[in-house]
Amino acid sequence: MDLDQFKSEWKSQDLPLKSKVALEEIAAAGSHPSIKRIKLQLIIEAVAWVLFLFVFYDFFDGHLKPLWLNILLVVSFTLLLLHHVWGIRLLNKPMQENNLITSLKSYQESLSKYTIYTVGGRAAAMGILFLFLCYNVEWTSTKYGLLAGALIVMLIQLYALHKIWARRIQRIGEYLEE
Repeated sequence: MDLDQFKSEWKSQDLPLKSKVALEEIAAAGSHPSIKRIKLQLIIEAVAWVLFLFVFYDFFDGHLKPLWLNILLVVSFTLLLLHHVWGIRLLNKPMQENNLITSLKSYQESLSKYTIYTVGGRAAAMGILFLFLCYNVEWTSTKYGLLAGALIVMLIQLYALHKIWARRIQRIGEYLEE
């Protein structure tokens, strides 16, 4: 296809013109439904972690656990909360460059890094939570079965989390290919 043919096809398309306000709304950060769902997910998780941090000492016998384990748990969950703040800031500024292609590539790279930290951080925090909850437990076969079930659920969740973020990154890659 040569340039003249491309121009004529471009001009012959019957697409509705968007107003300046509509274009600004489309370009506004956080206006896409996917981004809104991701923000909602991050906010719900952040609230859940904060609530857990408020009650873990009394409800889960934190006062009976060693100080190092309590500190490790608080630090890991605090890092998860900071990670959520990073995610929300990342989603609020998807356009970093003047060029759309460059901006999408940069955004894709940022999301790839974020995904690694998301899955790794979640695995580490859950591991520390399991250590906290299992510390000084008298083990029986029933408790081993419950632990195995909880670990299986956690691994399934981590796998699903990885697949969700990989699919989001893949969609951006598909847009770049087009």
